[in-house]
Amino acid sequence: MRNYFLTHTIIPYVRELRSICGSVTACILMRQLDYWFAKNHNGFYKFLEPCNHDLYKTGDSWQEELGFTTEEFRGAFDRIGIRYPTHTAFEKAKEAGDAFTGKYYLSYIDKRTGLTNYRRNHALLDKALDDWLTQAPPANPEPQGQDTGNPQGQQTEPIQPDSIIQAFRPCVELWDK
Repeated sequence: MRNYFLTHTIIPYVRELRSICGSVTACILMRQLDYWFAKNHNGFYKFLEPCNHDLYKTGDSWQEELGFTTEEFRGAFDRIGIRYPTHTAFEKAKEAGDAFTGKYYLSYIDKRTGLTNYRRNHALLDKALDDWLTQAPPANPEPQGQDTGNPQGQQTEPIQPDSIIQAFRPCVELWDK
């Protein structure tokens, strides 16, 4: 199949999640973060861009994986997460109360190891997704006044909650193991 690469590495964009995430890039990032959290429930490290760190592997940075620039990644992450500049700042926030500050994810840089670590606010995000899935779909799923990728103006069918569950199913199945 000549176009195998088009379907082999697809990261699903679930447009209905935009009400939770606030942007297309944040939706894509959320989906990919949850992919990694399904494999590493308690957190993981990942590089923002290619680097010379001993643990870095070619193709394993956010830039390479998502095709985002540094600014796009940070803008998307800031919509759904909080970034701590150091592990110490993260620990202080944790001691003070909610280190997530009401966000779904957090990251902190461990200056000793040179790694950026990611954590997921499981309770908050799972509740937000559960609440969102129980809501009725919007009457008009097409955003008004925006390019929807439908040049003929034809009515498109909204994605049903079952298809969103399918998009997250690999993550859920790994969490249940």
